[in-house]
Amino acid sequence: MGIFGWSYPPGAANDPFAPYNQQEEVNIEGVKEAFSDFFGPYDVYRSTYKATDCGPMIGFLVHYIEVIPPDGFSDYGGEVERAKWFYGDDLRQFGTWKDMEGNGIYVTAVSVSSIVEGSDAEVPATVIDIDPFEQDGEELKTAFYAAVEDVNRQACELWEEANGDDTPEENG
Repeated sequence: MGIFGWSYPPGAANDPFAPYNQQEEVNIEGVKEAFSDFFGPYDVYRSTYKATDCGPMIGFLVHYIEVIPPDGFSDYGGEVERAKWFYGDDLRQFGTWKDMEGNGIYVTAVSVSSIVEGSDAEVPATVIDIDPFEQDGEELKTAFYAAVEDVNRQACELWEEANGDDTPEENG
C-alpha cells in the first residue's frame, strides 16, 4: 500500500485495459463538418483573414500528445496530453483535419479576435467552446461565422474612429 493509503496492483499503472487508464474516444466529426470548406486550421485562419475587411485573428485550442523521453536519471518517460492555444501561421504545423485526426490531435475551442492596425485598439476575443465528444457541426459553423462577423464589424468601427472615414482595404 502507498503512503496515501492506496496503490495500484503490480503492473496496473501500465495496463491499457484498466478502467482508470481508459480514455473516451475523441470524435472530431463536428469540427470537420463545421469547417468542411477548409483543409485544416491554418486554412480557416488564412481564408477568414483574407475574406474580411479588418482581418480577424483566428486561434484554436489544440490538444495533442507530447512524448517525454527518459531524462537520463530514470527510465521514466511517456506521453503527456497537452492543450495550448495556437494562432495564425503557427497553425500550419497541424496540416489537414485528416492529419490531425490520424495523430490524435483535436481542438476544444476557437478564438476570434482582432488587433486594429493604425491604432492601439483591439477587439477582445470571442471564444467558442467545442465539445470534442459530441458537437453539432452546423451549430459550431453558425457560431464561428457570427463571431467573425461581429469581430470584423467592431474592428472596422475602431479602425474608422482611429483613421477617419476611409474604409480599410481588404487584406492581402
